[in-house]
Amino acid sequence: MTIEYRNPYWIKYEWDIKTIQEGKIVKKDNFELQNVLFKENYSIICNFKINENYLKDEKAGVFGKAGQNFGLNFDSKIDSLVFEFRTNNKSPKFHCLIFDKIKSEDISKGLNMVITRNKNTFSFFIEGQLIKEYNFYDELIDDYKNSPFFLGALNPGAKDPKDRCYSQIDFSLFSIVENETNIEKLESINPKDENVLCYYDFKRINIIKNVCDESNNYNFIELVPKEFIS
Repeated sequence: MTIEYRNPYWIKYEWDIKTIQEGKIVKKDNFELQNVLFKENYSIICNFKINENYLKDEKAGVFGKAGQNFGLNFDSKIDSLVFEFRTNNKSPKFHCLIFDKIKSEDISKGLNMVITRNKNTFSFFIEGQLIKEYNFYDELIDDYKNSPFFLGALNPGAKDPKDRCYSQIDFSLFSIVENETNIEKLESINPKDENVLCYYDFKRINIIKNVCDESNNYNFIELVPKEFIS
């Protein structure tokens, strides 16, 4: 599925499809999913592609969370894939990990990337191969709490345009798995496993363009409403 430029999606709500009020399905914020970043063990699986001719900002957002920006982007200025986040609430520390061997030609062909957190270590796998491990010692900043995951942007509501990081981008898989960091198990993960919080293969999209969750949950992806886009 192609996400268009300045039309990002977010993972925000749990849909109660068994309850219909006034002809509408009830939705509520899923804070367990939104705050999984603060758990000690989880993994993010992401298969994506950004063609060279796609519309995108200088920093093209793959996925992210608002609040001084946590997420993955491709920085065309340095022609490299970048993962960034912040820790320490009292005096925020910026962590910027540059994967300088991942170039625009790699991104245009498509990447399978897995990011795991095991306590205070992030590990990064591309096509099943470990390419980097990174240790950190402070807690993630509170700004990330209770904010949705965005696809195709890092922070679409940011006042500073450089923090929005819009991108036209193709997704074939995005999943968040709790309490599993073994790459071999993640490569053959069953969407219906109990520890899969969400699983999107972008094959089932309804008439209002919501992407169905293939896990046992109802964490649909939907277009970010225009009032939240700057």
